[in-house]
Amino acid sequence: MIVGTAVVRRGDYPKADDRITLDEQARHRRRMAMVSDGGIAFLLDLAEAILIRDGDAILLSDGRHVEVKARPESLLEVRGRDGRHLVALAWQIGNRHLPAELHEDRILIREDRVIADMLEGLGAKVTAVEASFDPEGGAYGDRHMPHHHHGDEHEAGQTSFALSGGSGGGAADGLKDTRQASRRGYAAASATPTLAPTSTTTSSPLSSAAFRMPWSSATTPC
Repeated sequence: MIVGTAVVRRGDYPKADDRITLDEQARHRRRMAMVSDGGIAFLLDLAEAILIRDGDAILLSDGRHVEVKARPESLLEVRGRDGRHLVALAWQIGNRHLPAELHEDRILIREDRVIADMLEGLGAKVTAVEASFDPEGGAYGDRHMPHHHHGDEHEAGQTSFALSGGSGGGAADGLKDTRQASRRGYAAASATPTLAPTSTTTSSPLSSAAFRMPWSSATTPC
């Protein structure tokens, strides 16, 4: 059986021998039986799951390259009043760990009425569109990563957005401000609370000025 053993990024292969059209979820697999648009049956068998992007190619065990094209799917186009507002909307989307394709003037996400209502409530213009979906890889690139709620990994998940283009002002400044605000909030949440002594005549452990609350351990609260 023909096996797809590796992914070659766009521009790094000489010529495509065939093409396969896949939506975003089908392009984010490690092992899957596939059939190209021209009828080549093969088994995708990668070392790990990565997002195969539009224009990349799957290298087959017989030396051929199958170019991957992103299939249009139902998405939401999110626009803000200006660059700073768009960054604030991006933060809200990232805080919910939703895949997002970022552009200088808009964000594309999967169709979701609940999220659409939330974004519209924040002043966004949300439009249903049919388009290919090529979301950002985030802090961990294009690999599937487990979701954590603690420490810097949570912060990274909330603020790992980058807008393409621009001249360094507007949206870029808004993103910097958002990251700084997130770090300040994280530092404040990490402060260890203490209790003042309640009495000097009791042997209760609560009377110690060094007593710490149960959540003041090495694990940072979410």
